[in-house]
Amino acid sequence: MVLVLRLGQHQQSIFAEVMLAHPHVELAANSDLVVSPQHSTLPYRIVAQASSVGVVWTHQLGALVGQLDEEALEALGDVAVGQPFEHAGLRTGPPLRGRFDPRWDFKAQEGDAIRALAADCTSALLYEGVPFQLDPGCLALENLGACDDPATVLCRLLDLVAQYDITFDIEDVAVLEEVGALKISRWIDTFGSLGEDLYKGFWPLVEQALSTINVPTATKVDQSTHGRTRERKKNYTTFQKRSGHHIISASYVYDRDHGSSVDLVKEHKFVLIDA
Repeated sequence: MVLVLRLGQHQQSIFAEVMLAHPHVELAANSDLVVSPQHSTLPYRIVAQASSVGVVWTHQLGALVGQLDEEALEALGDVAVGQPFEHAGLRTGPPLRGRFDPRWDFKAQEGDAIRALAADCTSALLYEGVPFQLDPGCLALENLGACDDPATVLCRLLDLVAQYDITFDIEDVAVLEEVGALKISRWIDTFGSLGEDLYKGFWPLVEQALSTINVPTATKVDQSTHGRTRERKKNYTTFQKRSGHHIISASYVYDRDHGSSVDLVKEHKFVLIDA
């Protein structure tokens, strides 16, 4: 459960600043606000955790279950900055008493939870305006079909195309042509409506790359890069990073397991969509 504090927009996506909440009053600490039913539309008490705040995409949110009133929101602001307040039906929990406090592990887990939930949105906001280079091997249907969960990867790619400043160059378009990724019929035949959505998502990037050399259609792209994707799958160094760009790629492009994929991210400092 989260409390939505505000909404914002990034690129084509809407994000929300949220605070973790839960109904376990006995686990409340002095950085939490315990809200009684008289200050919310819920029939039970909830604990709003002022120390567990982050930003998430709105598509990560579930259905609305209730709202807090103005007094609760005002008191929550006081709790967040350590200020005292006096409102009937609102209070904080007792202070944590160190690592042996039974609430300590719960708080640590909640911290891990908000970091995991907010990781993708936070990254996008921090990198706003920074150009990204999408490895075209990620869009090779043969590679996608061989990964463990193609649907999840496709959804992740859709999010990245909408949230990051991604650019293609003409060499990237040539690779996409080579692997059949510029034919919408292949995407629909392989992945249905999800494939069609992804194709429509990255096609403007293709058009932008083609416009730089006045090539009217993808069928006129030079095929001199034949075999490039296969070589790249064997060796990262064949992938040419453009200066000033961050890279988005995938472990299935390089035939790597999860552990070595994480190492790849650390080594080359890029976003790995399936790590």
